[in-house]
Amino acid sequence: MKKRTAGFRCFECGAKAHHAHHIVPFSRGGTRTVPLCHPCHEKAHGGGLRFSEHSKLTRDGMAKAKAQGIHVGRPRKSIDSAVVFLRWSRGESLSSLAKELGVSRKTLWRRLKEK
Repeated sequence: MKKRTAGFRCFECGAKAHHAHHIVPFSRGGTRTVPLCHPCHEKAHGGGLRFSEHSKLTRDGMAKAKAQGIHVGRPRKSIDSAVVFLRWSRGESLSSLAKELGVSRKTLWRRLKEK
């Protein structure tokens, strides 16, 4: 995955940006970000970026999304379980099927167990 700040300069000082800072925390509905370097990001958080607080905001936001029925995490790939089962029952390995579909063997195994 490409870093969201790749090629950006800090909004405040012009140095290479390492963080995409949400003006309004994402967990509280914020959608817009500004690129910031680490020192400026620390200043934006009152002089000390406490990552434990950042993690709490992330957890709260994910819990809120789950409560609203929004899928959090990687996007789900559409996999036709019937086709996977048929090909697997004919002797194709889960490894080769997973590689072809771009998913893990564990994902395919779970789909087969659901069937």
